[in-house]
Amino acid sequence: SWEVGPGNLYLAWEANDNLTLRAGRLGTPIYMYSETLNVGFSYPWLRLPEEVYSLVQLTSHDGGDVLYNRSTDIGTLSFQVAGGQAIKRDHYALDDIHDIDYRKVFAANLALSTDNFGTFRVGYAEADLQITVDEVITNVGGAQENVLFNGLDGQKGKFSSVGHQYDNGTWLSAAEAVKLTIENDNDAETNAFYIMGGRRFGDYLAHVTYGQLDESSGRQVSMTYGLNYNITPTVTLKGEYKRVDTSQGDESIGVFKANAQQTYNNGAYQKSNGLAGAPLGTHDADIFSVGVDFIF
Repeated sequence: SWEVGPGNLYLAWEANDNLTLRAGRLGTPIYMYSETLNVGFSYPWLRLPEEVYSLVQLTSHDGGDVLYNRSTDIGTLSFQVAGGQAIKRDHYALDDIHDIDYRKVFAANLALSTDNFGTFRVGYAEADLQITVDEVITNVGGAQENVLFNGLDGQKGKFSSVGHQYDNGTWLSAAEAVKLTIENDNDAETNAFYIMGGRRFGDYLAHVTYGQLDESSGRQVSMTYGLNYNITPTVTLKGEYKRVDTSQGDESIGVFKANAQQTYNNGAYQKSNGLAGAPLGTHDADIFSVGVDFIF
């Protein structure tokens, strides 16, 4: 089902040439590409690297932020701090959609844009999380049972990132490394990064990206090879091939999502030393994608 609602809706006041204050529904500055998260024309991929961009599903919050820019001898320094909340947002888990509340959202980032060395960015975000992920499954005895798979009631999620972008018109690169932790959660911290390099040949752009996701259950790695063609200055045809491998962990499925029954069966298999349930197994994929991004 689909629901129509404002992605961003806010008022802004430019106090002076350097300082801007905004209030309303704002994009939450989680990632390096958060400002243009839904504008595919602004980045080389058809889809942003999932190893990094699947970790935090929050895209906007209700509240305010402060933007400050200042020119220095080495480039333009930009600082942003944001706060607010996001209530009853969609959260994808166990191959289904669940409601999640992000309370006491706080995010801040600092970026330095230089003429010769690209843009450097460091960011931090946190929020108090509230979510209940429970589903009805068939247990090992064959009976229907409601199982709580994950429950957070005010635990704080923390997300930190560092990134770099470079584009001189011919060569371009991007890299981003992130860490996600949830207080009082039994899972260890999650780390992920990607590195992309590309080159333009007239109207064509060839690029390659390595991505890696490290969780307590194992590791996912991927290689993405892409070729873009600028049909017009505002329309880009994109083609990609992506190889995804999660075979470096016995329980790792990376960004692939098991449903509730599969997750329960895997837990029963682990607890019974293989006498009951069924293992998830390792997952891999070859993904071919073609799409058109445009602006108007």
